[in-house]
Amino acid sequence: MIHAFNLTEKYQTPVIFMSDQDMAVRVQTIEPFDLSKVFHEPRLLYNPSANGAGPYERYTDTESGVSPMAIPGQSGGQYIAEGLEHFPSGAPNFSVEMHSANMRKRARKLQAALEYIELHEMWEHLGDPKAELGIIGWGSTIGPVREAIQSCADDGIAVHAFYPKALMPLPEKPIAEFLKNKKTVIVPEMNYSGQLADILRGAFLRPFVKLNSYGGVPFTAREIVQSIREEYAKMR
Repeated sequence: MIHAFNLTEKYQTPVIFMSDQDMAVRVQTIEPFDLSKVFHEPRLLYNPSANGAGPYERYTDTESGVSPMAIPGQSGGQYIAEGLEHFPSGAPNFSVEMHSANMRKRARKLQAALEYIELHEMWEHLGDPKAELGIIGWGSTIGPVREAIQSCADDGIAVHAFYPKALMPLPEKPIAEFLKNKKTVIVPEMNYSGQLADILRGAFLRPFVKLNSYGGVPFTAREIVQSIREEYAKMR
């Protein structure tokens, strides 16, 4: 959640935080939060002295796509929240050229956000990195997956899991590194269609094993173990 807040502050873009119903209703004992690790990513604020004698431009084009923001009441600035396509000043503009330029500007924000995701390693590894059988998932499935990996390790079956904490933009570099030695990758999801598996297949052009649960009941470690055993047998 802290990363979600920092991303929206730093890159001035909406962030959708996805959670599971399972996480909203479960009862679980957790370790106290280490608040010393919480940090605040500041906004890019408007600096009148750096702007020279020119007028304040809320949506000035920048290399990162992020424009300096004035605080309401700040001398030399003004608060602007334009919902239409616009000039750098914020005044509406409906030309093809301006719309295209602003689309490119907004796309650069996503690239910059990906750099933040990679810098802070917004993902988690579980299990044995040398394993040829992998799991990629997100959200609350990490609990039964962690238990299943330990259970399989006790039985001599090595499994390696990767859990990204951001799905858009997708951290493709660390996922590609994870996939290098994987013969089979299972994607457990709490939905009918296997949405993440479809995204991964489109990004990496390789098959993924869908393991979908859509009955409103969370995965059990036993279900994950069963799928691992089935796929492991196919690999032998």
